[in-house]
Amino acid sequence: MDKSTEDRNSLERLKSTILSIDWEITDECLSDLVSESDRLLPFFRDNPYARALLRILKTLGHYMRKHKAQSHQEAIKRIMSAFASLEKIVADEPLPESQQKQIATMEVLAFKNLKSKIERQHAPQPMMEPVAFGAETPSCLDPATFQQSLDAVEKRLNP
Repeated sequence: MDKSTEDRNSLERLKSTILSIDWEITDECLSDLVSESDRLLPFFRDNPYARALLRILKTLGHYMRKHKAQSHQEAIKRIMSAFASLEKIVADEPLPESQQKQIATMEVLAFKNLKSKIERQHAPQPMMEPVAFGAETPSCLDPATFQQSLDAVEKRLNP
């Protein structure tokens, strides 16, 4: 069995969990999402983009389990999108690294956007500095920047 087939097979339990969440959001399903994401992280240690998506799934699972019905309505959409992107990255036909970066970058940016919306819901925001469009986007392609960004987001969402 080649590596990409092993990667796809390893996602089957996570896929089952995602489908369960799509059907009904329960504490058990969210706990499974967190534990399955955690279980898969070491398996993808050589793919920072798959790991970034798994960390997003894990963080969103923690967030939704903690906040339940008060969770932001986009959280479930982000879970579904992050999983779909993960499946693309580890598909039977491996994507070039540049496409993997692009897919993961879009998910990280969407995740950061959701995080900002959640933070605005829970606390009054001070005046924000204007940001030029495209000012920092290319740095998101760097795996080290992915790691730092996700660490900061996880820390804020899971105090």
